[in-house]
Amino acid sequence: MTELLTMWRQVADGFSERLEAVATQDWSKPTCCPEWDVAQLVEHAIGAQRMVPRALGATGAIDVTGDDLVVVWKTVKEGADAALGAVGALDQEVELSFGVMKAGDGLAFPMSDLLVHTWDLSRAIGVGDRLNAAACEKAIADLEPIDALLRGPGFYGPKLEPPADADSQDRLLAFLGRAV
Repeated sequence: MTELLTMWRQVADGFSERLEAVATQDWSKPTCCPEWDVAQLVEHAIGAQRMVPRALGATGAIDVTGDDLVVVWKTVKEGADAALGAVGALDQEVELSFGVMKAGDGLAFPMSDLLVHTWDLSRAIGVGDRLNAAACEKAIADLEPIDALLRGPGFYGPKLEPPADADSQDRLLAFLGRAV
């Protein structure tokens, strides 16, 4: 499970890097998610990272809110990291909105969500949009088996067909309905 935690940390660091690049005028920019501007996208991404830590019993930093989304993210990320990094945490059974499972298995969805929203944020503010290739591979492997669930209201749009020579990032993005 330490490999999973390391990957989550890498994905979270990638999001942090993009979030640090958000300029004051960027917060109201549209994203590829029609109902969200940059601020709403970031709020959603932060919220998804609270899910597994809260199921593990985390409180305090994981619950922080506020207007400065960069500060909120840093605080929530630290709280999530502490909860996820506790000895044996990822092996604990937790109850999530989509069932009872080991916390490590439950982390797959929020990690994939953060990964794709890192790309969305990058595109919205015009910074580099390359993602961690290993995390993209893992996300594809984790999400393909729950394809039907992902197409429900409020989730991802229809799959797109990636180019024949697509790398793991472009395959993931196409699977989640992102045109690259």
